[in-house]
Amino acid sequence: MADGGLKELHKARGGAWGGTKVDEEIYNMIIKIIGAPVWSKFKDENTSDYHDLQTELETKKRYITTESTEKITITVPVKSVQTYEKDSGETIDEAIDGSIYRGKIKWLSNKLRIDAEVFRDFFKPCTEQIVAHVKSLLKDPQVIDTKIFFMVG
Repeated sequence: MADGGLKELHKARGGAWGGTKVDEEIYNMIIKIIGAPVWSKFKDENTSDYHDLQTELETKKRYITTESTEKITITVPVKSVQTYEKDSGETIDEAIDGSIYRGKIKWLSNKLRIDAEVFRDFFKPCTEQIVAHVKSLLKDPQVIDTKIFFMVG
């Protein structure tokens, strides 16, 4: 506005397209390796460790860039692997080798090493939804010729 203020042209709306969704994508990768029952058991029986993992993910998500090539290392609670190996009778390496992540991730004790490309892919569902939403907004007659978008979340 002429006075330097902002004018809302379109009511705020959106979806679950932020960091929590990225976390879900990472958890889905873990579930593809160790299975949903083991993941649920781990979360239910190790609440503190699960919260530590959430904190770890918040940190790691801030450092990946489109240019990153180095593996991303996430500290993962040892109990998740122990639960898997006890319940399944196979090692975590065997599980990874039998998954779509073979050669792309490595699980060493309490560290999960993930190729940068795989880690970036965790963001794709979010970014694709954000881009689609902005494209739909740009078709709204109230928003045509807008030069600045204020996005939060």
